[in-house]
Amino acid sequence: MAACGASAATTEKDKDGNYQVIMTTAGTSGTFYAVGAAIAQNLNNNTEGINITNQASGGSVENIRLLARDEVHFAIVGGDSAVGAYNGTHEFEGNSKK
Repeated sequence: MAACGASAATTEKDKDGNYQVIMTTAGTSGTFYAVGAAIAQNLNNNTEGINITNQASGGSVENIRLLARDEVHFAIVGGDSAVGAYNGTHEFEGNSKK
């Protein structure tokens, strides 16, 4: 498991002045979703000025593509998918996400 972040994703403030941050994980019945929910809850309860939303997704490959399109701020991905995206192999053949 790896956590990745996008630097160019737009971050907006809510009416209370908190930054709205989206973290994508996996399907709601998966382990990554539960881990993401725990991370979001912990940060939301202990950090001022930020509100993290744990967003369900299709998993690691989709999460990397969402990061690459700057649609999310952070994602939890499997190590194999992260390596494939970096190297442009497997699901990302010829399309490195460096």
